[in-house]
Amino acid sequence: MEKILEKYKTIENYLLAEKLNFGSLPAHQHVIVLANEFPYSVEPGIQHILLWSQAPLKTVHVQNLLEEQFKSTVWDWVYFVNPPETQSVRGLPHVHVFMRPVERE
Repeated sequence: MEKILEKYKTIENYLLAEKLNFGSLPAHQHVIVLANEFPYSVEPGIQHILLWSQAPLKTVHVQNLLEEQFKSTVWDWVYFVNPPETQSVRGLPHVHVFMRPVERE
């Protein structure tokens, strides 16, 4: 993290320069899905991904995107948006998603 901040000054600058090339997306697509490079501490087997966008995402859009890319028959997931005061990257709307494979009975 120190090297990133030394080079880019902020995580937002780093993301825009290295990870979030919104200009390359098709016109109908406004979300970039990435694994969280700085994931929260979670149990083994749980993945922490982020949905990055240029505008806040509505719940229905998040649900549709998750279903489309990570079928609910294959993955269990929960998602949320941190309140502004706890966001580390306030200038870029993003949704945290925690996923794990569905447990088969």
